[in-house]
Amino acid sequence: MQIISNSKLSYILQDAHGGIAGSLTYLDDSLREGMLSCDKEYLIVKQSNGRWLTKETGQATEAALCKVKIGGTMILLLNNKQYVFRKPFSWKLRLIMLNSEKEEVLTFLP
Repeated sequence: MQIISNSKLSYILQDAHGGIAGSLTYLDDSLREGMLSCDKEYLIVKQSNGRWLTKETGQATEAALCKVKIGGTMILLLNNKQYVFRKPFSWKLRLIMLNSEKEEVLTFLP
């Protein structure tokens, strides 16, 4: 899978066969609201600095909550589970996901 930037407000997720698996499009330069499309459509709304709420289009309940903390830690609450991503201090172009024992499970290289 590859994330491809169409513009500063639009990104697509391309699968290994060149098909589009999903997209993320922000409504304007403020990045306060966006639409995430994959198997379903989700509305992403910025609640405050470093905090975004995600709801499935047409649904009243929240699907996910994302919080970004000072120092490069991102916490994603999804399906009653918490996922923690941390940007290592030594390498700015890398984001890692840690398990509950603080072991590295997954690395994203933008």
